[in-house]
Amino acid sequence: MWDFQPIAKILVYAHRNNFLESCVPHKESDSPHGWYDLVIVRGGLTYEGEMFLAKPGEAEKTEKNLEEIIQLSPNIYGIGVNLRALWQRWKNRGD
Repeated sequence: MWDFQPIAKILVYAHRNNFLESCVPHKESDSPHGWYDLVIVRGGLTYEGEMFLAKPGEAEKTEKNLEEIIQLSPNIYGIGVNLRALWQRWKNRGD
């Protein structure tokens, strides 16, 4: 049971980030640990999951940088700028 916990957490994380088509986790109720005792994965990888495995760092880094800089929210005409992320990007431009 102890060795299965990291695997179960990775599967749940992958599903929450849309890398798996379907994942049904189950936590035990017999002990106070709240450990996963079963994770059923149906289907397989999504397109995002395949792209992540093909280039693990690149896809996530690009999407994350764009999400941090541009915010689609009810600001001015529905578009806002995350100044903190813009500052970080400008500061790290020479790296």
